[in-house]
Amino acid sequence: MVLHHTRFIVSSLSASKKFYLEALAPLGYKEYWEETTQVGLTSEKGGPDLWLGAVKEGGDGPTKGLHLAFKAESRGVVDAFYDAALYVFHHDSLDRV
Repeated sequence: MVLHHTRFIVSSLSASKKFYLEALAPLGYKEYWEETTQVGLTSEKGGPDLWLGAVKEGGDGPTKGLHLAFKAESRGVVDAFYDAALYVFHHDSLDRV
């Protein structure tokens, strides 16, 4: 069985969307769908496989302790992803995702 998609809750949807779109760009991720309370990201045409959900009043808080692993075509892509994630994390004035 193959994992179809995953969703996790973030403290700032706009900051998280910016971070993950920039960090995952080397892996081919793009925005697929956006609503007021969630954003779907995808690296394929089949639909979103990574969902970011906003914290809802009275609902669950941000997801903690989540481990995500992405498959990359080469070590160069892994390095580009790592560099992009570090850059956006250290250079943008984002609320921490």
